[in-house]
Parts: sequence; structure tokens; C-alpha cells
Amino acid sequence: MGDSVLVQLEKEAIKTKQASVTGKLQFTGKHLVLLHGLSGVRVSNKITEKQEANRLSTLLKDLCTENYGFIVRTNAQNAADSVLKNEAKRLAAQYEALCSTGIHKAKGSLLYRTPLGYTDFLRDLPEDELTEVITDVAEVYETLSAYCRDFQPEDLSKLRHYTDSTISLSALYSFQKIWKEATAKYVFLKSGATLVIEPTEALTVIDVNTGKAVSKKTAGDEVFYKINEEAARACMEQIRLRNLSGMILIDFINMKAPEYNELLLKHLRELAAKDRLPVEVVDMTGLGLVELTRKKVKKPLHECIIY
Repeated sequence: MGDSVLVQLEKEAIKTKQASVTGKLQFTGKHLVLLHGLSGVRVSNKITEKQEANRLSTLLKDLCTENYGFIVRTNAQNAADSVLKNEAKRLAAQYEALCSTGIHKAKGSLLYRTPLGYTDFLRDLPEDELTEVITDVAEVYETLSAYCRDFQPEDLSKLRHYTDSTISLSALYSFQKIWKEATAKYVFLKSGATLVIEPTEALTVIDVNTGKAVSKKTAGDEVFYKINEEAARACMEQIRLRNLSGMILIDFINMKAPEYNELLLKHLRELAAKDRLPVEVVDMTGLGLVELTRKKVKKPLHECIIY
């Protein structure tokens, strides 16, 4: 009783839910996560090639200790041995430094602060998807430059500080318009159908309406399936864009033939597998509502504050 323990913020406070902490400390890098209390090496399920998974597991096995192990992230696939070993040693040094200094600090002290949110994005984005990062905020540029110099030197040349005074960066890329569209209630599809996205306290509901796409009186299941197929792609895009998480219900257009519903669920599961966060397509209810869950990591886009 009365002992002090090292804890890490696991989930930030969201609306009425308080923040939660954990004693399983973790340090995240571009390719690896060091996790206190983990035994051995755990490889991302998205690395499906058995030979590559075995290479990664064998490579890092000797770097684990009785206090921590490593989770191999999807970004580690095909990464060079030297890159992975160097990152593992850097994460281990961070962990050891925190443990050695933490015992001398007063209760409630802040011992370590993770990088700011925009550095997380830079870290987590697959290398082949990162082409350029542009900012007109000097402080953000300096922070990202320092982060890249220390941890991702290969991406340092992709940073650009925008300094043109004739037109703001926000105006150049129509940021306000994009933000408004990304948080709008209605999303209009090419077919003429519409998504209606309604976040609530308990879950998010997405309703698929035929809109101007077809007349429900004359169209059949084949037509409805094509619209639902398009809507499924749009739903997963919007879920990722808006960072929607927790329980999500999608009300697709009703189809009478069971085989079309099965095809739709299969299509949705294939799309969900491409998400970097864990997504589970649970099932379709008797009322035709598709249930899915997505891991909650950060606040959704509509709860973020922009300036």
C-alpha cells in the first residue's frame, strides 16, 4: 500500500468518459512497439507472408528481455535488418531511461510525453504513401524537422515550409471547404445515392439512400447491390477520414435475395481489412442493419478543434 508505480495514459478523455491509464508501458516507433510485460515478439496480422513474419520474429527475439518484448508493425515488412535493430535499441534505451529516472521523481510527475499528434501521423503513414508534408506554421515545421532528423531521416526531404505571403496555404488548398465536406451530414455518391452520417453518444449510424440513383418501384436486387457496393466503399472511406470508431451501424438498401447480402458483407470485410485500425464486420441483423466495430484510438474528426 502506498507504493508508486509508473503508468501511461492509454486513452484520452472523450466526452463523458474519463481518461484511462495502464501499467503496461509502451514506446512506439515507425516499425516497432516496445511493450512492457510482453513476452517475446508479436508480428502484425497484416504481415501475411510466413517467411517474412519468421524473419522479423527471429531478428528481434534476442533483443527481448524478461521485462519487455516487441510488437512488429505492418510498416516493418521488408525493412532492412539494421533499421529494425537500431529502432529496437533506441526504444529500449527510452524505456530503460524512463525506468531509471522514474523512481526518483515525485508522485504525479510527468516523465515522458509522446510526440505531438501530427508527428504520429508522419510516423504511422506507410513510406510509399508519404510524398510531401507542407506547413505554413514555423513551429510545426521545426518540430517535424527535428523528429525526422532523429527518427526518420529518410523523410526529411519531404518536408516543406510554405512561406508565400500572397496566398495562405489554407486558401490555396481550400482547407475550409474540405473540412466542411469532411464533417458534413450528407455525402453524395456518383450514382446519385446519398450517405447520411449521424454520430451519437453511443454509436454512429450511416443510412444509405437511393436518392436520385434509381426508382425503388422499378429497380431490382442487382441494381440495389451495385449501389450498395459503391456505398460500402464510400462508408469505409468516410469512417477512416472522420476517424469514426466504436459501434457503427450501416443501413444499406434492402435486398430480397440472401446471396446479395452475403456478397455485400464479403465486400465490406475486404474493404475493412485495408484499414490500419482493427475493424470487425460483425453481421447483418434481421432488419438489414450491418453491425461493425472499429478500434477507438483518438477523437473523431467532428470533435477536433481547428483554428
